[in-house]
Amino acid sequence: MTRARRTIFGLACLCVLGLAAFLGSGAPTVGAAESFPGQGFLPDNRAWEMVSPPEKHGGGVLTTSWRTRAAADGSAASFISRVAFGDTVGTGVAAEYLAERSTSPDPGDSGWSTHAITPPHTPYGAGFILSELEPRYLGDFSPDLDRGVFFSSDALTADPGVATANLYARDDLRTPGAGSFRLLTPAEPGGETITAPPTASEEPFLPLVIGQTNPQFSGSSPDLSHVIFSSVRNLTADAPAQSPFCGTQHYIGPPGVFFCATRLYEFDNGVLHLAGRVPAEPATEISCDDAGGPTEGCEGAAESFAGQRGRAPEGSPTPRTISDGSDGHTRVFFTLPTGGEETAGRLYMRIDHTVSVELNASERTTPDSYAPAKFLYASSDGTRAFFTSAEALTDDALVANGQKLYMYDASKPASDPHNLTFMDPGVGGSATEVKGLIGASDDGRYVYFAAAGDLIAGKPTSSGIYLWHDGALSLVGQAPNLSPLADDRVTGISARLSPRQSRVSSDGRHLLFSTIDGTGLLSAHGGEDYDQGACESGVGTGCRELYLYSADTDSLRCASCNPSGAPATVYAYSAFELSGEEEGSTSGVIKDPRDSHALSDDGRYVFFSSAEKLVPEDVNGVSDAYEYDSQTGQVHLLSSGQDRYGSFFLDASADGSDAFFATRERLSGWDVDRDYDLYDARVNGGFPEPLPPPPACQGDACQPAPAELNDSTPSSSSFVGRGDARLHRSCAAVGKRAARLSRRAKRLRRLAGKTARHSPRRAKRIRHRAHRLGHRAHTLSRGARRCRQAERRVAK
Repeated sequence: MTRARRTIFGLACLCVLGLAAFLGSGAPTVGAAESFPGQGFLPDNRAWEMVSPPEKHGGGVLTTSWRTRAAADGSAASFISRVAFGDTVGTGVAAEYLAERSTSPDPGDSGWSTHAITPPHTPYGAGFILSELEPRYLGDFSPDLDRGVFFSSDALTADPGVATANLYARDDLRTPGAGSFRLLTPAEPGGETITAPPTASEEPFLPLVIGQTNPQFSGSSPDLSHVIFSSVRNLTADAPAQSPFCGTQHYIGPPGVFFCATRLYEFDNGVLHLAGRVPAEPATEISCDDAGGPTEGCEGAAESFAGQRGRAPEGSPTPRTISDGSDGHTRVFFTLPTGGEETAGRLYMRIDHTVSVELNASERTTPDSYAPAKFLYASSDGTRAFFTSAEALTDDALVANGQKLYMYDASKPASDPHNLTFMDPGVGGSATEVKGLIGASDDGRYVYFAAAGDLIAGKPTSSGIYLWHDGALSLVGQAPNLSPLADDRVTGISARLSPRQSRVSSDGRHLLFSTIDGTGLLSAHGGEDYDQGACESGVGTGCRELYLYSADTDSLRCASCNPSGAPATVYAYSAFELSGEEEGSTSGVIKDPRDSHALSDDGRYVFFSSAEKLVPEDVNGVSDAYEYDSQTGQVHLLSSGQDRYGSFFLDASADGSDAFFATRERLSGWDVDRDYDLYDARVNGGFPEPLPPPPACQGDACQPAPAELNDSTPSSSSFVGRGDARLHRSCAAVGKRAARLSRRAKRLRRLAGKTARHSPRRAKRIRHRAHRLGHRAHTLSRGARRCRQAERRVAK
């Protein structure tokens, strides 16, 4: 065999070996486990889906829990932005948007479509904004996110007698466009009509005056067929007359409503009723019936409001003040302020806008001296209502004790002498005092509260968290140095426990609560207490952590504590509002009674935000969105843990399969900016990424066009030798294989660059594979050159 033929044989063997190595290199295939962003990195086979649109005109999603809402099934989510984009026709301080998830597995875009839901309105100045006249959606939407209550100072319907500020219901939130609105706060014939105000420039004090006349949304049934609200305006003919000082000029400044009484109204399927109706004076009955029952008729109360001024009362979760109608009845719970109290007094239940029943009427054989009561919560069907009072209302309640917790059973007739249940009796008649309600189940069978004193024999404690379940008490954990749960509406932080950060599963079997002091909590359940460190903000020294209690197993675990056991250094939050968009800010400010779904209905998932490094992958030192899985006892990142800006959990679906969070990091190829976007970490989710743009040229197409020959006599005319067609084909095959391997290596390098943001380990493996392919391509390229040299020698 000649040297030339030996060279050809060697190059052919090299080509075969290189091709075999390429085919066995383990290149990723379509449909692999890591085909969507986040898969392989996130738990539960979750994947990242970009919810907000890529184009936002330079704006971003605001990281605000109370104005981010998720549909119960995770198929839709609403969010806000200070910037108008898309089909926006109206804005306030922020414009509100609703995104819907595509049902197609390959929609050709990010998989989520967004449309604006804020209607057009007149622009107002800063005075209107400061007076809470900003147009906005209030409270929760319907579970499917198709209905919501909107506040506006502009008339959105053609109803007559529209006042200066009103509540409206929109019934087609998931349909793009201007929307269909219903007026919820009409003035019926005989009621008060307020004409439209002049502009702010004509009357500088006008926003302050109008702001005090705003109707205050207090609650609704899930389908929004029943809505209750309070107002100082007399909207029905049976509303009692206001004080002659109402709306008049006061000592100094503009006219105001400082002497106007608040009245509670119920809008029931298009009909407005005065809900605050009570037994007529000087009657002493505990109930009245406007339909001509055995007791005297009702009359409009001088002042009435839902719950406690229509907002979450101090030391309680968001109060349910209207039933869902599941038993065929509607029940509205309201308060008549007494004894100089602004948020407490006599509590009433209005049934089917016909009958009113007093809840805190004494059932004691020897009545105790009167004390005002504070409404706390009601079951979803309204048959159980909970409140506190210092008055001993039952025979088993101690006189002259502190605040006591009672349940009113509305399934019994009002005349039953045992409607009330005293829920916190002390051991051996010892003194106790309820500090506040933490949460309750939808059916009212599980109630969690904080109290001082010994309530359970054999488990002495100065103060603790208790569970009342159908009459049986159990100790969840100690709460040292417990002070009243004064839930500050500005900071969302209370002295020890924060009801605003606590959640109860719908069935009541699971409690998520937040505390800055974990002393005695885990040790009482066979564990080791966690060192919650020292934080500068808030009351006390400990950092706020989230604990999960299971009533089924009487077990308690810390969801947000560092698994390494290292002391805490920052707070953990189940609900969040970023004050501005400061880098790594963790203000935790909560300003609205609406709660995020931080605890799944089955109690499995806990979602929260924390700047603590809870897993090794968290390396950025700022806030990240986390998931705690109670089935495995492990905590996982929902954001990447690598971006230099904070990421924050905002809301979740009912079963926790969709967890929505805000981040500036581009976690999807559809994300084209560095503004905050809303993402969904969805179980078994994910949509195909956009295809990379095609290169301008490939292979030989990138070579310049051959130049024309100036020599009319081609060199082949003087060629001597027989040549070898097989050798020529072998050399060409080697060159093509080298080019293919080189292109493959380049594609893998680009893929590694994209993957590095959310999966550094996988990116490292891809880069190593690209290096091997590049080395093989270089070797084959050298072989091809030698083959061509051999070809030329053979030709000679």
